[in-house]
Amino acid sequence: RTPGIWRPTRPACWRPPGRRAELAATMAVVVAVVVMASVAAVARAAEGDAGTLTWLNNELWPHLLNGSADGDTGTFAACPTTKSTSGPTCRTGPDGVPYITHLELEPGPLGVVLSGTLPTIIGLMTRLARLDVSEQPLSGTLPSELGQCNALAQIDISSSNVGGTIPTELASCALLDRLDCERAQLVGTIPSELGALRNLAFLDVDANRDLSGTVPPTLFTEDCVLDVLKLSDNKLRGPLPSTVARCTLLTTLAVDQNELDGSLPSELGLLAQLTELHVDRNALRGTLPTELAALTALSSFSSYRNSLHGAVPALRASTACRLVDNDEDDEFNAFDCPLPAGLSDVCINAMAFNEDVCVRGTALWFNKRIYPALVGDATADGAFACQPVFNNDVVGIACEDGPLVTHIELDEFDPPLSGT
Repeated sequence: RTPGIWRPTRPACWRPPGRRAELAATMAVVVAVVVMASVAAVARAAEGDAGTLTWLNNELWPHLLNGSADGDTGTFAACPTTKSTSGPTCRTGPDGVPYITHLELEPGPLGVVLSGTLPTIIGLMTRLARLDVSEQPLSGTLPSELGQCNALAQIDISSSNVGGTIPTELASCALLDRLDCERAQLVGTIPSELGALRNLAFLDVDANRDLSGTVPPTLFTEDCVLDVLKLSDNKLRGPLPSTVARCTLLTTLAVDQNELDGSLPSELGLLAQLTELHVDRNALRGTLPTELAALTALSSFSSYRNSLHGAVPALRASTACRLVDNDEDDEFNAFDCPLPAGLSDVCINAMAFNEDVCVRGTALWFNKRIYPALVGDATADGAFACQPVFNNDVVGIACEDGPLVTHIELDEFDPPLSGT
């Protein structure tokens, strides 16, 4: 030291204030890194475990049960490898771990009512092939994350409270062949992206009520494999696209109870395998395509309560049809007479009940409208067949010059007529 100059002394543990702040900041960073690493490790563990029975019980089940991650855990003790009617079915993956491939959660077989939601984490089940929560009162929306389940082939949310829009991300599920949303709570429109599903054979969105927009023409592609298409009881508008004829495998086409307008496309006649066609209760105009007569497999057809007119196509005799409403006040369709020869009795009976001008005076009309009055029983139904040549010795009716009754001979009818 230099003599005569005083210098302050410092304790041995003294550190400059700046150094102390640096140490505190460093410790905070270390703690944060440790916490984040722990969270990441838990997330990786949960994701890596996704789709197993343990993950179903601990992670997915609480959401399904009450919509919260804090709910009760599931009680599935095993995951069979043969398809079960309730609960999960598993298949062992390449890593030797059994993963859930089918999840059947209908309330009857399962014995548990689920009132929660379908959570977004369901998208982690990349090996899931079938999801069935039909008839469960699950709410919420159909998660877009289902589009990450690239093995998914079947989705069934029918008769549930699942709502929201149909996720466009489902177009990524290349194996999807069945989408059943009947009587769910869907809103919005039918995504045109669903046309990218080359394996989709069954699409049912019946009775969602608030499903609106148009029927997208791109839903029907050149390699369409649709077998069943049910779009009934919604608020769909616009025309029925002529591109529907590309789906030559269609057996059922139901678009009734919507707000469709325009005319029916003549291309419907190309659907050779069609057995059911229902277009009733819309705002369709124009005529019924004559090409419908080419549908030799058609067994059921309904077109009532539209604004259709003109000639009725020569539908095959075994087709049960309902061309007009079974209501005497029906003021919708107005078809031309005469009806085509060979039209089934079921079709004519419905028109006879309606007193349609095309069937007034025929044998069926006589049996339904005149005979009950004659016998004094409104519930009675005559069984008279129209004789082509009238014979005074035979009790009955005759239609000598066509389908209209020309002779009525009931003087020897037994029991005696007591009506009016």
